[in-house]
Parts: sequence; structure tokens; C-alpha cells
Amino acid sequence: YYMAGFSLLSYLMYRKHIILEKGLLRMKEDMIAQTTLDQMVGSDEMQMLKAAIPYLPAKGQQVISLYTKIYELANTARLFSPGNHSMHICASSSGAAPLEMFNDIRQFCYGKSRRQLDQIVNAFAMMEMIQVMQQEPPQEGGNIHE
Repeated sequence: YYMAGFSLLSYLMYRKHIILEKGLLRMKEDMIAQTTLDQMVGSDEMQMLKAAIPYLPAKGQQVISLYTKIYELANTARLFSPGNHSMHICASSSGAAPLEMFNDIRQFCYGKSRRQLDQIVNAFAMMEMIQVMQQEPPQEGGNIHE
């Protein structure tokens, strides 16, 4: 009985893990690519308004476009206002590694820009490999952990 109960429990835990994993994948697929700044100053409602712009008459397109941009501009000004440290949290104290920064930027680039960024990333990766190869190997007979 104990083994059967354990097997059932293991199976149920496994199923729960698979269901959660599938749910997270679906949620990730449903998310639109936005920069951190866009996530901080925008909202789902503004994204929906912007998506509706092509379906509006010309005057409506102009009004809604201006409204959404003014809304984001006001939120950006608030974000950088004195006493608001939201953006300071995002900033790395020692500065982000260039490769990490370029890989993050890459998801927002397409076509020629992405190819150029890929070349930069490859050049940085090659430079890092060369630096690792140029490091002195540990001395023989010595303790590596010293």
C-alpha cells in the first residue's frame, strides 16, 4: 500500500509539474515583446488602444495615437522624477556585461539590425575566448585551489 501510495503521489506531482509547465509556456507565448521601459510606462489598455489604431478613421487614429504617447510620456516623466527609484532598481551597480546587454537588446531587433548585433555578439564572444586562452595555466604540482 505504501509503495502504491508513493507511486500515485509521484505521478500526481509529475502531472502537476507538466500542467504548470504547459501553462507557463502558454503564458509566455501570449506575452508581447516589450522593453523594460515600455513595461514600466505602458499598460495593457494602452497596448490594446495602439493595436486598434489601424481600424479607426483618420481623425480617430490621430487622437488615439497622441493620447497613448502622451500617457506614456507622462508615465516616463513620473518614473524619472526625484524620489522615484524604480529605474535605479533596474540599473546594474557594476554595469551590465556587454554580451548580456546585446543579447537582451537582440530580442527587439529584426533584419539587418539583428544581423549586425549578432556580429557584435560573436566578436565579443571571440574576444572572451581569446582572453581565456591567454590566461596562464595553473603550475604543475601546485594546488589549483590556492
